[in-house]
Amino acid sequence: MKRLIKPFLYATVVMLMSVSCKKEGPNPLDDGVVSCAAGDLYDWVLIAKLENEPADVGRGALLFKQGFTVGGGYKPDLPQHSILVCGLSDDKVKDLEQTYIFTNEYMQNPRYLYRVWGRIFWARGIGGFTGLPVLAAQIDKVEKIP
Repeated sequence: MKRLIKPFLYATVVMLMSVSCKKEGPNPLDDGVVSCAAGDLYDWVLIAKLENEPADVGRGALLFKQGFTVGGGYKPDLPQHSILVCGLSDDKVKDLEQTYIFTNEYMQNPRYLYRVWGRIFWARGIGGFTGLPVLAAQIDKVEKIP
């Protein structure tokens, strides 16, 4: 009986080690790509992560103090400050006070009354009518500055 137990224990240990050492590849959905929900998963490229980023909230868009570009030689490489909000992230901003009001007076003196955490994506292969790359923000958290 003892002769059968040793091989059985050895096989069990080897099997458990192989299962526990199995390494899974990174899941592209972990970066929230699905939230932007336009085109294939591979159409969206993560270009920036937001952490405590100053912004104002508008209807379906955010105005960031810092501008974002696609980079990598993409032309025109102008920094974009007004970024559309991804579809599922819209729930996080729809009930907030709109502080981004597109008027000349506001554009001269933006307030940036919110702080935003999340990610900015570039919709590769989807062109805007202005020739600028299409950027979208997936929002994890928004806080109003007291």
